[in-house]
Amino acid sequence: PGLPASVDQVKAFLADTRDTRDTKVKRDELVDKLVGSDDYVEYWSNKWADLLQVNGKFLAREGATSFRKWIRDEIAANTPYDQFAKKVITATGSNKDVPQAAYYKILREATATMENTTHLFLAIRFNCNKCHDHPFERWTQDQYYQTAAYFAQYGLDRDPASGDRNIGGTAVEGAKPLYESVVDRAAGEVLHERTSQPTPPKFPYQLTSQITPAVPAAGQPPQPRRLEFADWLTSKDNPYFAKSYVNRLWGYMFGVGIMEPIDDIRAGNPPTNPELLEYLTQEFLASNFDVRHVMKLICKSRTYQLS
Repeated sequence: PGLPASVDQVKAFLADTRDTRDTKVKRDELVDKLVGSDDYVEYWSNKWADLLQVNGKFLAREGATSFRKWIRDEIAANTPYDQFAKKVITATGSNKDVPQAAYYKILREATATMENTTHLFLAIRFNCNKCHDHPFERWTQDQYYQTAAYFAQYGLDRDPASGDRNIGGTAVEGAKPLYESVVDRAAGEVLHERTSQPTPPKFPYQLTSQITPAVPAAGQPPQPRRLEFADWLTSKDNPYFAKSYVNRLWGYMFGVGIMEPIDDIRAGNPPTNPELLEYLTQEFLASNFDVRHVMKLICKSRTYQLS
């Protein structure tokens, strides 16, 4: 849970005479107690607040506090990881009422949102291929703009609840409203750097299970692109989504990932133990993205318990 054991906790553990080498009973009981404890929730809330850039600079105190509380509630509820990610990516409405909508308030535009989302949730670095095909990877410049197109049609509208309050504002950057509403518009495209033409959305790789956009009812607008992207991102068939997070967890627990850096999956960065990475990935999928299940597997392993 991110805290050293207290003196009383150490004494109680040592006073327990049950064998730890053969049965591991008392160690396993301790792991079960710590994973999900209040301290665990606080630690991982702070971790995700960092990953999601919860910062008063972008959100003011009010927005940062509510976003962090939302994260804490999700960690405390042990929300499955795919649902957690989907709640962030599909957030709609004012960040005053839908705190996770602050994700879009922070990133603000399509290419930045795409780069951050693929990096955070897939450990793919879609930035080197913005101006040219990636020199050492499979990703092309076309794929950069095709993927960014899934975020081309969201916008940010001022929430009247902001009153006359704004955030920031400099000689080179305008002030932003205290609260903003994330909305999906019917138009808007990213322009390809090379061709200067609008780029239609297309996933950078296909899944074994096809993601089919929901068919709107008569007279209704089509499903927003970013909702379709969220389905693709969090699919069990997405080879990067589950793998990137179990590698991230291993890296946080051991100080080094099975792939290192922990957020850089590519052909030139193979895992040091592919069988281990595959095992943890399959356990994560089989548990329906139960983060605590993977945490307990790691903490109860002989590897983790070695001095």
